Amino acid sequence: MSISRITDQYINENPSIKDSLQKGFVNYSKLARNIIKETNLKKEDFDAVLVSLTRIERKLKKKQTFQRKIRDVLKDTKLEIKTKIMVCIIEKNTFYKNIYQSIIGFQKEVKKREGMLHIVEG
Repeated sequence: MSISRITDQYINENPSIKDSLQKGFVNYSKLARNIIKETNLKKEDFDAVLVSLTRIERKLKKKQTFQRKIRDVLKDTKLEIKTKIMVCIIEKNTFYKNIYQSIIGFQKEVKKREGMLHIVEG
């Protein structure tokens, strides 16, 4: 396996290091020595691991920028997913006598069709 791939694998297996690398909080030399030690690479591989780390950081920072753009779009978004769902809003004061019998009939029809009915009050 290549040194670059070993470094990638190490970073992906350590999410806290990956997060720190993405935010630029990492001492590259120390991390490279640690990767060499934990993955049984040779000391001569130090420069290759260091280059791999800088490449991974650039890739992670681009991903972070993309994630920030997604968050900005979703921040002001309201998501509503419906699949064969009916929502009925009835004011509380009209509910009791006039509509009660209709809801019971509706509930029986839903059960007959093996559907689900949830009544929420609040």
